Amino acid sequence: MVIYNQRLYFSRAENITWEEYHEDEQMYYHNTYTTESRLISLAIMDQQSQPIPVPLTPVEAVEAIFLDTSARISWQKPALFGTSGRGAWQQWRYEVAIQESDNPQVVHTAKVNNITQCDAVELQPDTGYEIRVRAFTSAGNGAWSNKFIGRTLPSMDSMINRPYALIATKDRQLIRTELDGKFRQQLLPKSKLDTFGVNNITGVYVYKDSVVLNTDQHILHYGSLTIEHSSLTVVVNKSNAHSIAVEWMAPKIYWSNPFERMNK
Repeated sequence: MVIYNQRLYFSRAENITWEEYHEDEQMYYHNTYTTESRLISLAIMDQQSQPIPVPLTPVEAVEAIFLDTSARISWQKPALFGTSGRGAWQQWRYEVAIQESDNPQVVHTAKVNNITQCDAVELQPDTGYEIRVRAFTSAGNGAWSNKFIGRTLPSMDSMINRPYALIATKDRQLIRTELDGKFRQQLLPKSKLDTFGVNNITGVYVYKDSVVLNTDQHILHYGSLTIEHSSLTVVVNKSNAHSIAVEWMAPKIYWSNPFERMNK
């Protein structure tokens, strides 16, 4: 016999029967399910009734990308302990602690449910921080991770002066984004590349306020990062360039051509 969810279950010969009480009628009703085998015992397994483990290993690979008043923090789950397999329980929650390096009394904490990244906001510009993460469950806390030490950037009032990354995607888009992956802006639509017969962007190189693109067809120049959908022109036609480099002082563009076995 087993009691589960306020119901009584029992087995007899080939039958499994459960008894359920109906309050309105103040009566018990029996429901029976017949199996193809003679039953000896009955057990009910439910995830909610399983013991919840305590994390036995610390969180790994804590990293952070700092801006002036925010940080994108990421980490990896605790390593599986001993002979635990891939299916082992890993629905951890996480506690993130951020401490000012010069003021240990100031500690900010946050709790995260079963994801391995979070954003810290309202940080002080040009300030050192130490970040630690630990996994926990309702059964207890795991060990703290090693510290990640970093520093926020000086205050940046203007969006123009904020650091950024340029990303060339597989579907032929040129995207400008902040270092933490937020505020994405499409600079170059695919339609412009179609005009030049370009199928792939293989390299992105910044020169002052413009961008030099290496593609499977030509070396292209994108006019200005501050102007949305700026002009796109061909610098070298049918270059077959494997890689390119931009010299800032000259200015000149160098590229290698494996088909002609030469550098230009």
